[in-house]
Amino acid sequence: MSHRWKALGLNEPRNLDLPDHPTTADLAMYALRARGCEDPVEGILRGVESDLGVLADATDSGAPFVALARRVEVAIKLLRRADGREKAPTVRSEEDDKDPPSTAPGGARCSRSS
Repeated sequence: MSHRWKALGLNEPRNLDLPDHPTTADLAMYALRARGCEDPVEGILRGVESDLGVLADATDSGAPFVALARRVEVAIKLLRRADGREKAPTVRSEEDDKDPPSTAPGGARCSRSS
């Protein structure tokens, strides 16, 4: 479970549901976050992301909502990386770029032979 529950003055939920004796803040968090999220902040962001998707589907021009949902999705990824819950891919070095693998017909990747 995320360390944020306690840091935010919230009781940890039981099985990601309401805690046994919920405070008013626990009830508000339960209403705000998407079900199944172990982190309360990520839960709120996932809820907003979901709501934006619904709005995008319900309107003729959903493009602004789709763009906002993408931003929320990236914020979630950055939050998870900052917390160490998701590993960032390693950065390629210049040496990796010296001899990139070629692509064979059909999209298969292969190493270049010297």
